[in-house]
Order: sequence, then C-alpha cells, then structure tokens
Amino acid sequence: MTQAIGAVDLYNMSIRDYRTYQTLPKFSPRDIVDLMHSDDGGGGIIGQEAACRAVAMQIYSHFNSCEKPKRNILLIGPTGCGKSEIMRFIAKQWNARGFVRCFDSSQINATGWKGGIKLADMLRDMPEPYGMILFLDEFDKLVQERYAGGSSGAWSVNSLVQEQLLKLLDHDKLTVGGEDGKPGFDVYGQHITVICMGAFTEIREKKLRQKAKRHIGFTDHTVPVETDDEITITQDDLIEYGVMPEIANRLSPVYMPPISRSDMLQIARREVKRLSSGIFGSITVPDEKLQILANEAYESGGGGRAIRNRLLAMLDDALFDNPDSEVFVL
Repeated sequence: MTQAIGAVDLYNMSIRDYRTYQTLPKFSPRDIVDLMHSDDGGGGIIGQEAACRAVAMQIYSHFNSCEKPKRNILLIGPTGCGKSEIMRFIAKQWNARGFVRCFDSSQINATGWKGGIKLADMLRDMPEPYGMILFLDEFDKLVQERYAGGSSGAWSVNSLVQEQLLKLLDHDKLTVGGEDGKPGFDVYGQHITVICMGAFTEIREKKLRQKAKRHIGFTDHTVPVETDDEITITQDDLIEYGVMPEIANRLSPVYMPPISRSDMLQIARREVKRLSSGIFGSITVPDEKLQILANEAYESGGGGRAIRNRLLAMLDDALFDNPDSEVFVL
C-alpha cells in the first residue's frame, strides 16, 4: 500500500487525532479501485470502471490532499447500475470512524423551513482530522422544482437549498445552524468531499433518442439502441434539467451505463457466493437458473438488488422446508 501523508499537519494534531491517523489505512487510487472490484475487499463491484476511478480519486484526495481544492463529482446512471453499491462500499470501509455520511437528497430542506434534513444536520459534529465524505443520493430529486405551500408563486425551496449547498461545493468556510434552538457553528469546506448521485432519467432518455437518430441517418425514424456506453452528459444538460448554473459548473458528471447482460450474470454468481459465505451453509444455484435471474434483472432494470431479493426469496422457501440443512440447491 502507498504511504502518503499529504497536507496532514502531524505537529499540531491532537493525541486522539494522531492515533486515528496512525491506524487509518493509506491507500493509493489503484488500491481503492482494486478493493472496489474485489469480493475479498468487500466491494465486488462489477464493471463501471470510470465511476470507480473517479470515486477512488476523490477518496484518495480526501485523505491525502485535504488542504487542496478538489472536484465535486456527480454519478449519473439508471437504477441498478451500481451507484448505491459504490456508496455502500465506501461507507463500509470508512464510516466506522465517522468519515462517511450518506443522505437522501429528496429529504433535504432549506434552512428556515420546517421538516426535512438541513445542511446543519449533515455537517454537525464533523470528525477530525480528515473531515467528512458526504454522499448525496437522489440528487436529481433535489434539483427538481418544488415550491413552499405548493404554489408556483411562492419561494422555490429547490433554489434555496441549492444556494445553501453552493458554499459547500466551493469548499469555503461557512457558518451553518443557528435554528431550532441549536447553536450555529463554522465548517471548513476544504475538509469536505461531496459525491452526488442521481438517475437523471430525462437526460438519459433524451441522449438515447439523439443517439438513435444518428444511427439511422437523416430520416425521422428512430431505431432502438442496445447500449448507451458512449453517452456524455455535460454541465449544459444539468442546467437544462434544473441544476443552478453555479452548481452545475462545480460538478463533474460521470455517466454510469446500465449493467450488461453478461455483467448481470457475474453479479448473480457473486450474490450466490456472498450468500454461501454467510450463516446458511453451502448454497448452489444451477447456472441455467442464474441465467434466467440475470435476464429478468436486466430486462426489469432492477440490477443486483433484484437478483439478491429473488435469491433470498428462494432461500426462504428452502429454509422453510429444511431449516436444519447445511446444503441448499436453489
């Protein structure tokens, strides 16, 4: 593993923080990608090399270059493409020390408005010395217009939340809190790494339509496109969707295409391996049945979660009839 101290100030660090630093594994970007793809490393993520590399660079920079400006990345892809798998892996690796926090962006509300998660809730009690890695899932829901009181003539809560997040994405010092009887506090944004995720379905569908027309030439007809690996999403696409220009220009979009049929079969085999390493004993699934499960997950767009849920249902049926067995053929 690569040892890299970067900008960490060992001389002015507290004893507690120094001990945390000493026991924190130091990984190179390649180390992190390898762990993300490795079952032994707890990742088991199949494919999505561009997204894995982008996230690995974010994690590496967070722990080794915390005083330097860093990118804010936005993972864009359909349900089942692996966005949540990446988030869960990073949380599993580093959240035991409080470095990772994950939030559903659709629940974030503007400061001063009742209900929901506020910026202060996300940043309060931020750990030292490395700050925090902040995942904002369902980010496309955050930027969709919603109005206070449900009237289009009232304040846009969407715009208020984006304006408050802007300072966080700029990695500046910001003061948050000071409501609901809780004291305000200062946060140093350079110690925060923001990784946003969302489906942005309308953008993807628009790009697919454009790609289909290019495949057939100058006619007005479209043809189905089997893969969207080559889709490129720009800041202009985000602005058209509803992202504030100031925020769009501070996000680096990374597109995650749907999982292929062959990769879906690998995921099915991985899920069987994970179940077999659990408390249930030896679990075997015939390859033809795994192929059916993989095809069903591919057609439905459910991804690994759909396969996992189907296997668990099959295991439940087997356990119901033979709860004491140590070998199961599903």
